[in-house]
Amino acid sequence: MHPPVSQAKPHATPSAPRARTARRRVWRGVALLALLVLVGLGWWGWGLLQSAQAFWAAIQTLEALARDPQALLAEGDAHLAGARADLAALRTGLGPLPQVAQGFAWLPGYGHDLAAAAPLLAAGDASLAAAEALLLALGPLTAQTPALAQREPAALLDLWPTLQTTRPAWLAAVAQAQAAESAWAAVPLTTLSPALQARAQRAHELTLLAAAGATLGLASLDVGQVIAPLQPYVAPLHNAAHDPDQLVALLRADPAGLLVALEQGAAQSATARASVAQAAAAWAQVPPARLRGQFAPLAHLPALYAASLTTLAATTTSAQTLVPLLLAHQAGQPLGELMTTGLATRQAQISTAQAQMEQAYQAWAALDPTSFPAPLATYLRQVPAGLHRGSEALDLLAALPALLGANGQRDYLLLAQSGDELRATGGFITSAGILSLHAGHVLSLDMEDSGRINPLPGRAVPYAPEPLGRHMHVYRWVFRDANWSPDFPTAARVASQLYALSGRPLVADVVALDFGAFKELLTAIGPVMVEGETEPVSAATVRAYIERQHERFGSNNEFSVGPLTRAMLERIETGELELAPLIVTLRRLADERHLLIAASAPAEAELFARLGWDGAVQPQGSDFLMVVDDNLGYTKSNYSLQQALHYAIDLRDPTAPVATLTLTYTHTAAAAGFCPGRGAYGGITYRELTLMCYRGYLRVLVPAAATLLHAEHGPTAAALTWTGMPADGQVVSAWGDANLREFSTYFALNQGEQRSIRLRYSLPASVVTSSEVGYRYHLHVQKQAGREAVPLRIDLQLPPGVRLINPPALLDLTLKRDVILEVEFR
Repeated sequence: MHPPVSQAKPHATPSAPRARTARRRVWRGVALLALLVLVGLGWWGWGLLQSAQAFWAAIQTLEALARDPQALLAEGDAHLAGARADLAALRTGLGPLPQVAQGFAWLPGYGHDLAAAAPLLAAGDASLAAAEALLLALGPLTAQTPALAQREPAALLDLWPTLQTTRPAWLAAVAQAQAAESAWAAVPLTTLSPALQARAQRAHELTLLAAAGATLGLASLDVGQVIAPLQPYVAPLHNAAHDPDQLVALLRADPAGLLVALEQGAAQSATARASVAQAAAAWAQVPPARLRGQFAPLAHLPALYAASLTTLAATTTSAQTLVPLLLAHQAGQPLGELMTTGLATRQAQISTAQAQMEQAYQAWAALDPTSFPAPLATYLRQVPAGLHRGSEALDLLAALPALLGANGQRDYLLLAQSGDELRATGGFITSAGILSLHAGHVLSLDMEDSGRINPLPGRAVPYAPEPLGRHMHVYRWVFRDANWSPDFPTAARVASQLYALSGRPLVADVVALDFGAFKELLTAIGPVMVEGETEPVSAATVRAYIERQHERFGSNNEFSVGPLTRAMLERIETGELELAPLIVTLRRLADERHLLIAASAPAEAELFARLGWDGAVQPQGSDFLMVVDDNLGYTKSNYSLQQALHYAIDLRDPTAPVATLTLTYTHTAAAAGFCPGRGAYGGITYRELTLMCYRGYLRVLVPAAATLLHAEHGPTAAALTWTGMPADGQVVSAWGDANLREFSTYFALNQGEQRSIRLRYSLPASVVTSSEVGYRYHLHVQKQAGREAVPLRIDLQLPPGVRLINPPALLDLTLKRDVILEVEFR
């Protein structure tokens, strides 16, 4: 039985001091445990921070190295290894947290950063692997890198054997780069905190740069695969960009081998185009801020490769058109037949090549040469002009069959001009006739002394140009003086009309060549047997032949070179010659205006105008200069006359430019005072005519708005003029051809004398235009047809404190063909 409650003994309880002591002990333990936890977490966090900072420092170092490819190749491996170790330490330190934290995005503040830890680590691993693969692929080039930028473009193919061995490494680099990009695609960059987002974005950009480098390397290999078969031909193909004769020489030396190499390269071009497109897309993803320093040119290489592949396609199609014709000619097929039937059956190929050449031209023109290092930049500036010439050559090939009579008989009025007696379009017309062609064959050529080509009685004859009447007493315009206008299409129309006034056919197409052209053509085709001659006429003996013709058949100053022309055409038609030298010579003669062609068909006229072969006065610059001399003395004294030009442009006030032209004439014959006047020419030999005094009419064509300010030019005594009347030396300003301003005057020069004429005139303010860098001045100096090379000195005076960007302010040139000068200053 239990005792009553009142009698039960209470439990023993601790005293209050003892309880408080126990509680304190508990809380101290808890605090100590918390402190230990906090210290551990701090130590762990500090370790993570150290690893993260070390990793980021390695990334920043790699980022800095990425601005210098040479340093990256030399030091990149070591820094990548360090970055990998730091990232591994960070991953070890984090342990399972990145996987666990993927569900912490809901946490305020850094929840999204924690949730992105795992994909960020994966992206970092993949990026470092991509960078390592890229450096491994670049390894064999490490020793070559310092010299790459300074190599000539053609010499870069010397690296092809080295590069080809690295293809597996480049394929691996591209694969690693693609894997890295996939890893980064899983990173939610837009949700990260600003600080982490900025760092992650920078790391991603480096990955994009690595991917672009890898795809570019593979594209380079594929482009090299295309170009490799052409390695034996690279030098002349490279030089052809600025010298078309190099390409002609190559076609002459090994046309079949070149065609095989081009076709082998073209067969690989589809793969290369795909690789280049992939590289272009990769570089387009790289932010512009990353494309600084030595990496900047790399971003433009895909466009350069694409332009090169397009050029290869155009060149291959062109070669497929031309090489079979060249081989057939070498096998003995007549040239005329090849140029008509052969080309006519290849018009579709020519059209394809024309379209491809235009595409290539546009692709190269779109490249900015300043984006590339020298000497590549220098080469790039030349390529569009070379492609333009290639396009013009194809246009000419398309037109040749019709020009040579493939569609029926084609007639040309052929003018032989004597540069020894210079006239506006190349020389006095000594003989002329109709050249008839059909299917590339010469049907007939009837040339005669120009002195016999006179108007029929009763025909209305136009008045001769006023200077001919005043200085030569020629008042009716006859055929031999038809080429008064320096604009050959105009002179050709006059010649055709005056030829018809003599009762001969009206021929709309006109071709002119001077005696210098005969010499050059004989150099190309070799000596020819000419009717009436016992020895072949060659380039060395053609002048003596012309002099003999004058002594035998000359009527006053005229004579016919018909037999010589027929012999040369027969040699060309039969194909008993090397074609390449003939092509080079014809092009050069046309470029230098010793051969002029005025066609009546609009398409043909446009083609020859574009080529500059029609002899038209064609101002192409904001400033223009053309000096035209006419021998009005019934002599051949241009043979003994030298001319030099000095053109000084004062641009110190760009709104009011002033030009000073100084023309210096020197008569190189020994002083003799032999200057007979009217009616005193009987019995004078051709040789003596070349040594006589010079009587000339000078015309200077300048911009329409130019105003003559001053002329330094004295009178000419009566004893020196052909008419026996003194000339006052006045310089007349009037409208000239092509709506240009013309300054003209008459003067004479005795043997052994020198005379200077100085013209000072204002130019329109429009000759100086604004440009991206400051101001631009553009000058076109057009060469007179028939004239040999003339020394030309150009002197620019610029505003004080202004710097000329290019070229130098003083230029000593030779006016052998037109001179185009463009300078910029600021």
